[in-house]
Amino acid sequence: MEDVQTIILPPEVTVPDDLGISQVFEFFAAATGFRWATLEIRTRGSNRERLFEIGRRSKPPVPFELEIDDVTTAVLTVDGETLPSRESLNLLTTILGRELHRLRLLAEATLLRGAIEATSDAFLLFGPTGTIVFANGPGDELISRQTEHDLRVDWNGGGPQPFFRVLCSRVGQLLEDGDHQQSLRDRFQISNGVEITSELVMLEPGAEGLGRAVLAIIREIGGPRDHFIDNYATQHRLSPREREVLRLLVQGYDTTGLADRMGISPHTVRDHLKNVFRKTSTRSRSELLSALTGAGNPARQGPKKAPGPDMSQT
Repeated sequence: MEDVQTIILPPEVTVPDDLGISQVFEFFAAATGFRWATLEIRTRGSNRERLFEIGRRSKPPVPFELEIDDVTTAVLTVDGETLPSRESLNLLTTILGRELHRLRLLAEATLLRGAIEATSDAFLLFGPTGTIVFANGPGDELISRQTEHDLRVDWNGGGPQPFFRVLCSRVGQLLEDGDHQQSLRDRFQISNGVEITSELVMLEPGAEGLGRAVLAIIREIGGPRDHFIDNYATQHRLSPREREVLRLLVQGYDTTGLADRMGISPHTVRDHLKNVFRKTSTRSRSELLSALTGAGNPARQGPKKAPGPDMSQT
């Protein structure tokens, strides 16, 4: 069995079984005509042994040692009436090694997916054709925000463009030029003032012959907008809850998204928004965002008296 570098699990960790090993063993016994056989698999550094048995013994047992890989050995014990050939033992060793490797990869993939889902960064996996084939929770949320709010960035002086159009263009560039470039890093400011970075990493195909893929890691970073929000909230005496509403509003959340993120009802969100409008003397979400991200930022001017908020915008 070819050596394989461990990603997460150390060699001595025994991964859970599925039907694969027992089916391999049963097929081997049937193909070689054994009436009774056992297979004991041992992993270096682990106290756990896996034992598989089929049939009923009628003759004295004959054991055979199998070296599956650097950390795994097995003992095949058969009824002495029929003995396996060296070729069949080599084939069994190879197939068992591949099956154990598959189980280990499945266990590692489960751990990695759990880690990706737990992070607040957006992870998007693009397949060989440049289409998104996987997104974690924050990645799905980012896609939804693009669909609902048309997130735009100013890219290369070409004026505001949809963020995902730019991102997919960069992914396509990396897929085409993957022989010379393995990663791309960009920094964007979305039209609502949020600053984000994207890191695109080329994932080369393995021995399975899969096409190239690109992993996109997208995260929000601190920027000038944080200073404006803090000053603005302090200057207008917003409560901690109202400050949180303001921050999420800047990030592009609608009423439903605000409610889900804050763990409150949409009705309570509307109440907080009304208070924010009243305290900041603004009448709509767009006017409030303009006050934070526009050139004439009212956060530097202090509150001013204006008509009451426009409730139709809540």
